[in-house]
Amino acid sequence: MSYELFINDLAIKISEGDRFFKLEECGSGIQSLVAISVYKYLAELSHSNFIIGIEEPEINLHPQAQKELIYSLVEESNNNDIQIVFTTHSTVLIDQLEHSDIILIRKIDCVKRKFKSIIKQLSNTFWDDYNLDKLKYNKFHRFRNSDFFFANHILVTESPVDSEVIRNLLLKDSINIEKNGVSVLELGGITSLKYAFYLIKELALPKTFVVDKDFFLPYSNGEKSASRDSNGFFKYKDTFKSNKLISELLPIKAKRDLIEKHFFSNHTKSLQLTPDFDLICMNYNLEMDLLSTSNGKNLTYEYLNINELNRNSNYLFENRDERIKDLDVLLNIINNSEKRNLPYSMRYIIKRFENLK
Repeated sequence: MSYELFINDLAIKISEGDRFFKLEECGSGIQSLVAISVYKYLAELSHSNFIIGIEEPEINLHPQAQKELIYSLVEESNNNDIQIVFTTHSTVLIDQLEHSDIILIRKIDCVKRKFKSIIKQLSNTFWDDYNLDKLKYNKFHRFRNSDFFFANHILVTESPVDSEVIRNLLLKDSINIEKNGVSVLELGGITSLKYAFYLIKELALPKTFVVDKDFFLPYSNGEKSASRDSNGFFKYKDTFKSNKLISELLPIKAKRDLIEKHFFSNHTKSLQLTPDFDLICMNYNLEMDLLSTSNGKNLTYEYLNINELNRNSNYLFENRDERIKDLDVLLNIINNSEKRNLPYSMRYIIKRFENLK
């Protein structure tokens, strides 16, 4: 008997509620899933293990369809009789995956061949190796876009306001970070730094961390409110906090000791050293640094209509402490300042990204 008699009449139809559609009438996403289902069925029939490779399954799919597709792919791959490997440039798909399931392939410069590809993947012991709570790690990264996987460089900041200030600071110097392939990863608080740091370290991604000084040095009297000088600026102790991450951020002990000394006595000198470790630390924090110059203070006095009697930094930090953190206040300083009038920390951020252009 010739099976061609039957094959000519075979058809695959897709059911949706009480309606049926021909496969050729469906989108490419549905067609891809049908192909996977057929292979899965064949694997079950033959009791064999099938490996399916798919190139960029997100093509022609809108974001919601991409999510539905990836959930289906993950569900299928959890079966023992089928394995799925796919390439993607979609952050929507990446956002739905465990980081340990992602194999990152990047091109880097190579003297012999101009460039070469390196392959990185988180190990199964990643969380134990760095003493990370996997649930907290996943919660942190689930709320942040995964476009940094595709970036040429990652800028890590403490908050959205910090990111926007730095973005505008660089734009004013004709540096468009997005155009230069820089992705911004916002921590939402310094306690999340370790989750970003160890991921970036394991995947060997180019990066710059911009952090406040209180990550490294404790306040002189324990609390912020009790640790101010006569001008309202924060005072710090002269030794690093007991934090393992500090030694990993600054792995060379001799330089780490020197940076610790300069952080307390001469912050400008520390800025000459920390970029070697892909790090720029504020003298205080972003808003205090911008208000540490007479130019920054005068611009803020005018912008906030502060009367002559209250025109001093202590008044700003004690009485307008929330307002001076607002983005519009900080951008007013950035947009109306020449580079030479900016604090050294801001100038070093510009210098860092000028070298990346």
